[in-house]
Amino acid sequence: MARRCLLVGALCLALGIALAPASLAQGVKPEQATAAQKESARAAFTAGMEAYNDKRFEEALAAFQKSYGEVASPNSHLMVARTLRSVGRVAEAYDEFQAVIDEAEAAAKDDKKYQQSADAAHADLTALEEEIGRVKVVGGDKVARDVELSVGGQVVEHKRWSRPVPVKPGTVIVQLEGQPPKEVEVTAGATVEVDITPTRPKASEKPEPVKTKYEGPDRMTVGFIVGGVGVAGLVVYTVFGALALATYEDIDDQCFDKRCPDRLSEDADKGRVYTGLANAGFAIGIIGLAVGAGFIAWAILDEEPEKTEGSRPRPEIAVGPGSVHLKVTY
Repeated sequence: MARRCLLVGALCLALGIALAPASLAQGVKPEQATAAQKESARAAFTAGMEAYNDKRFEEALAAFQKSYGEVASPNSHLMVARTLRSVGRVAEAYDEFQAVIDEAEAAAKDDKKYQQSADAAHADLTALEEEIGRVKVVGGDKVARDVELSVGGQVVEHKRWSRPVPVKPGTVIVQLEGQPPKEVEVTAGATVEVDITPTRPKASEKPEPVKTKYEGPDRMTVGFIVGGVGVAGLVVYTVFGALALATYEDIDDQCFDKRCPDRLSEDADKGRVYTGLANAGFAIGIIGLAVGAGFIAWAILDEEPEKTEGSRPRPEIAVGPGSVHLKVTY
């Protein structure tokens, strides 16, 4: 039973810590603080000043926040804003300086000493305005309230979208959830507008055809090569045709009444081979000369071989026994 109570207690404590607000905690007003609260706040403030003067800003910020969490003094609040500025969190510092001014001027109505805090916050805010730039987002009315917006790495609450966001000068990234990031250059003292209206690509929109130069083989060169093959084919035709004719005449001289000796059978076979090679050479010659002439004419007549992607011709040539194949792909 005791063990179960301990587990329940630990769970409640963990939930309490997890649900604790992360914003700047505000203590009681100075006029309502007890002596113990004032002493605790004063000790934290003193520790914060020592760390601040030693440039241990993170430690100083924690101490000033603790002091302000005990007693909501405009003085500790002012040092929170100054420390935020020192660590580069200028957007938060800007908001805190404005809050200090409102808080100190209200407190000065009852205690004049807080007017000094208000004046100091005014001076710091004016100096900060000269050191920072601003990004003003437009088109926020077209964005859902639950969509996250960050400017310069800092998440901007939806209620602040209508106000310029203070940022460090330089390149600033504006990121709307679900959209490509946008980069802007911001200079000190300047305000840059960024349109965050969501954009969607049009489904019917087609990309423009890409222009590219013809990348096939050199047509003039191909024409001469294929034409050369055709000439070679005619040479083969001439040579083997002559051999076939000579063989035929030799056999014809040795035959009587269409009867030939058996020893001439080998010569007859050679004659048939010569005839086949001559016919193949003739076919290759004619086709080669025709195709070669076509390529040469194509190269001469087509002075602008620039085509769009997907439509440029790509000729392919294959030469085989007794044939020449030409394929042009568009």
